[in-house]
Amino acid sequence: MVTRTKPREAAPKRKARDAHDSRRRILDAAEKEFAAKGFAGARLDAVAKGARLKPGLIHFHFGDKQGLYAAVLERAFAALDVQVQQLLALGPVGGEPSRAELHLFGEALVALTARFYTDNAQVLSLLRQETTGKTAGKSSAARRVAEKHLGPVYDVVIQRIDALREAGVIAADVDARHLFVAVVSMTAYPIVEPIFAELVFGRDAVGEVMTARHHSFVVEMALSRMLPRSSPI
Repeated sequence: MVTRTKPREAAPKRKARDAHDSRRRILDAAEKEFAAKGFAGARLDAVAKGARLKPGLIHFHFGDKQGLYAAVLERAFAALDVQVQQLLALGPVGGEPSRAELHLFGEALVALTARFYTDNAQVLSLLRQETTGKTAGKSSAARRVAEKHLGPVYDVVIQRIDALREAGVIAADVDARHLFVAVVSMTAYPIVEPIFAELVFGRDAVGEVMTARHHSFVVEMALSRMLPRSSPI
Protein backbone atom coordinates (compact mmCIF):
# COMPACT_ATOMS: atom_id res chain seq x y z
CA MET A 1 0.00 0.00 0.00
CA VAL A 2 1.42 3.36 -1.04
CA THR A 3 0.95 6.19 1.41
CA ARG A 4 0.71 9.58 -0.20
CA THR A 5 1.96 12.55 1.72
CA LYS A 6 1.01 16.15 1.14
CA PRO A 7 3.73 18.49 -0.09
CA ARG A 8 5.73 20.04 2.74
CA GLU A 9 4.78 23.56 1.66
CA ALA A 10 1.05 22.84 2.18
CA ALA A 11 1.15 23.50 5.94
CA PRO A 12 3.07 26.80 5.68
CA LYS A 13 0.75 27.97 2.94
CA ARG A 14 -2.28 27.10 5.04
CA LYS A 15 -0.80 28.94 8.05
CA ALA A 16 -0.08 31.99 5.92
CA ARG A 17 -3.62 31.89 4.56
CA ASP A 18 -5.08 31.59 8.06
CA ALA A 19 -2.89 34.44 9.32
CA HIS A 20 -4.00 36.64 6.43
CA ASP A 21 -7.64 35.86 7.17
CA SER A 22 -7.17 36.59 10.87
CA ARG A 23 -5.55 39.95 10.14
CA ARG A 24 -8.35 40.89 7.76
CA ARG A 25 -11.05 39.99 10.28
CA ILE A 26 -9.31 41.89 13.05
CA LEU A 27 -8.86 44.98 10.87
CA ASP A 28 -12.50 44.87 9.73
CA ALA A 29 -13.73 44.65 13.32
CA ALA A 30 -11.25 47.29 14.54
CA GLU A 31 -12.29 49.74 11.84
CA LYS A 32 -15.89 49.55 13.05
CA GLU A 33 -14.91 49.79 16.72
CA PHE A 34 -12.61 52.80 16.27
CA ALA A 35 -15.11 54.59 14.04
CA ALA A 36 -17.91 54.09 16.56
CA LYS A 37 -15.98 54.93 19.75
CA GLY A 38 -12.82 56.73 18.71
CA PHE A 39 -9.34 55.65 19.71
CA ALA A 40 -9.82 56.30 23.44
CA GLY A 41 -13.17 54.53 23.70
CA ALA A 42 -12.37 51.50 21.55
CA ARG A 43 -11.74 48.23 23.39
CA LEU A 44 -9.58 45.39 22.13
CA ASP A 45 -11.86 42.76 23.65
CA ALA A 46 -14.73 44.20 21.61
CA VAL A 47 -12.55 44.01 18.49
CA ALA A 48 -11.72 40.37 19.24
CA LYS A 49 -15.39 39.58 19.75
CA GLY A 50 -16.32 41.29 16.49
CA ALA A 51 -13.61 39.35 14.66
CA ARG A 52 -14.62 36.09 16.39
CA LEU A 53 -11.02 35.50 17.42
CA LYS A 54 -9.03 35.23 20.64
CA PRO A 55 -7.74 38.58 21.99
CA GLY A 56 -4.21 37.23 21.99
CA LEU A 57 -4.20 37.21 18.19
CA ILE A 58 -4.58 40.99 18.16
CA HIS A 59 -1.37 41.36 20.17
CA PHE A 60 0.35 38.73 18.03
CA HIS A 61 -0.41 40.52 14.76
CA PHE A 62 -0.43 44.20 15.79
CA GLY A 63 1.30 44.51 19.15
CA ASP A 64 -0.96 46.94 20.97
CA LYS A 65 -3.94 49.22 20.48
CA GLN A 66 -1.85 51.94 18.87
CA GLY A 67 -0.36 49.44 16.42
CA LEU A 68 -3.81 48.16 15.50
CA TYR A 69 -5.11 51.69 15.03
CA ALA A 70 -2.24 52.58 12.71
CA ALA A 71 -2.74 49.35 10.73
CA VAL A 72 -6.42 50.16 10.19
CA LEU A 73 -5.51 53.54 8.75
CA GLU A 74 -2.61 52.20 6.69
CA ARG A 75 -4.84 49.61 5.03
CA ALA A 76 -7.39 52.21 4.01
CA PHE A 77 -4.99 54.70 2.51
CA ALA A 78 -2.44 52.35 0.94
CA ALA A 79 -4.95 51.37 -1.75
CA LEU A 80 -4.78 54.92 -3.10
CA ASP A 81 -1.32 54.47 -4.58
CA VAL A 82 -2.33 52.26 -7.51
CA GLN A 83 -5.49 54.26 -8.19
CA VAL A 84 -3.57 57.53 -8.34
CA GLN A 85 -1.03 56.09 -10.78
CA GLN A 86 -3.92 55.06 -13.01
CA LEU A 87 -5.34 58.58 -12.76
CA LEU A 88 -2.03 60.20 -13.69
CA ALA A 89 -1.78 58.01 -16.78
CA LEU A 90 -4.81 59.84 -18.14
CA GLY A 91 -5.03 63.28 -19.68
CA PRO A 92 -2.69 65.25 -21.93
CA VAL A 93 0.69 66.58 -20.83
CA GLY A 94 1.06 69.22 -23.55
CA GLY A 95 -0.01 70.38 -26.97
CA GLU A 96 -3.33 71.78 -28.04
CA PRO A 97 -6.25 71.60 -25.59
CA SER A 98 -8.28 68.45 -25.95
CA ARG A 99 -11.68 68.56 -24.32
CA ALA A 100 -12.06 64.78 -24.64
CA GLU A 101 -8.77 64.12 -22.81
CA LEU A 102 -9.53 66.67 -20.11
CA HIS A 103 -13.00 65.22 -19.69
CA LEU A 104 -11.49 61.75 -19.21
CA PHE A 105 -9.07 63.09 -16.61
CA GLY A 106 -11.89 64.90 -14.79
CA GLU A 107 -14.10 61.82 -14.78
CA ALA A 108 -11.26 59.72 -13.37
CA LEU A 109 -10.55 62.24 -10.60
CA VAL A 110 -14.23 62.42 -9.62
CA ALA A 111 -14.56 58.62 -9.69
CA LEU A 112 -11.44 58.19 -7.53
CA THR A 113 -12.71 60.75 -5.02
CA ALA A 114 -16.17 59.17 -4.82
CA ARG A 115 -14.72 55.68 -4.39
CA PHE A 116 -12.34 56.83 -1.68
CA TYR A 117 -15.02 58.59 0.37
CA THR A 118 -17.52 55.75 -0.09
CA ASP A 119 -15.13 52.90 0.73
CA ASN A 120 -13.43 54.63 3.67
CA ALA A 121 -16.32 56.36 5.43
CA GLN A 122 -15.44 54.83 8.81
CA VAL A 123 -11.73 55.61 8.57
CA LEU A 124 -12.40 59.17 7.46
CA SER A 125 -14.62 59.63 10.49
CA LEU A 126 -11.54 58.84 12.60
CA LEU A 127 -9.66 61.66 10.92
CA ARG A 128 -12.50 64.07 11.67
CA GLN A 129 -12.58 62.94 15.30
CA GLU A 130 -8.86 63.58 15.59
CA THR A 131 -9.01 67.09 14.16
CA THR A 132 -12.29 68.36 15.62
CA GLY A 133 -14.17 68.30 18.90
CA LYS A 134 -13.04 66.98 22.26
CA THR A 135 -10.67 64.35 20.85
CA ALA A 136 -8.72 66.80 18.69
CA GLY A 137 -4.98 66.49 19.12
CA LYS A 138 -5.14 63.57 21.58
CA SER A 139 -3.69 61.11 19.08
CA SER A 140 -1.49 61.80 16.09
CA ALA A 141 -1.63 58.36 14.45
CA ALA A 142 -4.40 59.29 12.02
CA ARG A 143 -2.73 62.56 11.08
CA ARG A 144 0.63 60.83 10.50
CA VAL A 145 -0.93 58.22 8.23
CA ALA A 146 -2.94 60.86 6.38
CA GLU A 147 0.18 62.96 5.82
CA LYS A 148 2.06 59.88 4.63
CA HIS A 149 -0.55 58.74 2.11
CA LEU A 150 -2.89 61.64 1.33
CA GLY A 151 -0.28 64.40 1.21
CA PRO A 152 1.68 62.83 -1.68
CA VAL A 153 -1.57 61.98 -3.48
CA TYR A 154 -2.75 65.56 -3.32
CA ASP A 155 0.65 66.84 -4.39
CA VAL A 156 0.93 64.68 -7.52
CA VAL A 157 -2.59 65.51 -8.70
CA ILE A 158 -2.04 69.22 -8.12
CA GLN A 159 1.30 68.99 -9.92
CA ARG A 160 -0.43 67.37 -12.90
CA ILE A 161 -2.97 70.21 -13.04
CA ASP A 162 -0.14 72.74 -12.81
CA ALA A 163 1.71 70.94 -15.62
CA LEU A 164 -1.38 71.16 -17.81
CA ARG A 165 -1.63 74.89 -17.07
CA GLU A 166 2.04 75.54 -17.80
CA ALA A 167 1.75 73.60 -21.08
CA GLY A 168 -1.15 75.79 -22.15
CA VAL A 169 -3.65 72.93 -22.10
CA ILE A 170 -5.79 74.66 -19.48
CA ALA A 171 -6.34 78.33 -18.66
CA ALA A 172 -3.30 80.22 -17.40
CA ASP A 173 -5.17 81.72 -14.44
CA VAL A 174 -6.32 78.37 -12.99
CA ASP A 175 -5.23 77.86 -9.38
CA ALA A 176 -4.53 74.13 -9.19
CA ARG A 177 -5.04 73.82 -5.43
CA HIS A 178 -8.36 75.66 -5.39
CA LEU A 179 -9.58 73.69 -8.39
CA PHE A 180 -8.59 70.40 -6.78
CA VAL A 181 -10.30 71.27 -3.49
CA ALA A 182 -13.43 72.39 -5.35
CA VAL A 183 -13.70 69.12 -7.32
CA VAL A 184 -13.08 66.96 -4.26
CA SER A 185 -15.53 68.98 -2.16
CA MET A 186 -18.35 68.91 -4.71
CA THR A 187 -17.87 65.18 -5.19
CA ALA A 188 -17.52 64.20 -1.55
CA TYR A 189 -20.14 66.35 0.17
CA PRO A 190 -23.22 64.32 -0.85
CA ILE A 191 -21.39 61.18 0.32
CA VAL A 192 -20.29 62.63 3.65
CA GLU A 193 -23.65 64.34 4.28
CA PRO A 194 -26.22 62.12 2.51
CA ILE A 195 -29.17 63.84 4.15
CA PHE A 196 -28.20 66.97 2.20
CA ALA A 197 -28.64 65.13 -1.09
CA GLU A 198 -32.00 63.76 0.09
CA LEU A 199 -33.23 67.21 1.04
CA VAL A 200 -32.18 68.71 -2.29
CA PHE A 201 -33.11 65.93 -4.69
CA GLY A 202 -35.70 64.02 -2.66
CA ARG A 203 -35.21 60.68 -0.98
CA ASP A 204 -36.61 58.72 -3.91
CA ALA A 205 -34.36 60.52 -6.39
CA VAL A 206 -31.10 59.73 -4.61
CA GLY A 207 -29.38 56.77 -6.20
CA GLU A 208 -27.11 55.73 -9.03
CA VAL A 209 -28.78 57.97 -11.61
CA MET A 210 -28.57 61.08 -9.43
CA THR A 211 -24.98 60.24 -8.50
CA ALA A 212 -23.97 59.85 -12.14
CA ARG A 213 -25.62 63.15 -13.05
CA HIS A 214 -23.97 64.93 -10.16
CA HIS A 215 -20.54 63.58 -11.10
CA SER A 216 -21.08 64.66 -14.70
CA PHE A 217 -22.07 68.13 -13.47
CA VAL A 218 -18.91 68.38 -11.34
CA VAL A 219 -16.75 67.47 -14.34
CA GLU A 220 -18.48 70.03 -16.56
CA MET A 221 -18.06 72.71 -13.87
CA ALA A 222 -14.34 71.93 -13.65
CA LEU A 223 -13.94 71.95 -17.42
CA SER A 224 -15.68 75.31 -17.74
CA ARG A 225 -13.02 76.72 -15.42
CA MET A 226 -10.06 74.78 -16.81
CA LEU A 227 -10.41 75.41 -20.51
CA PRO A 228 -8.92 78.61 -21.91
CA ARG A 229 -11.52 81.30 -22.53
CA SER A 230 -11.10 81.02 -26.29
CA SER A 231 -11.89 77.30 -26.26
CA PRO A 232 -15.39 76.25 -27.31
CA ILE A 233 -17.42 74.95 -24.37
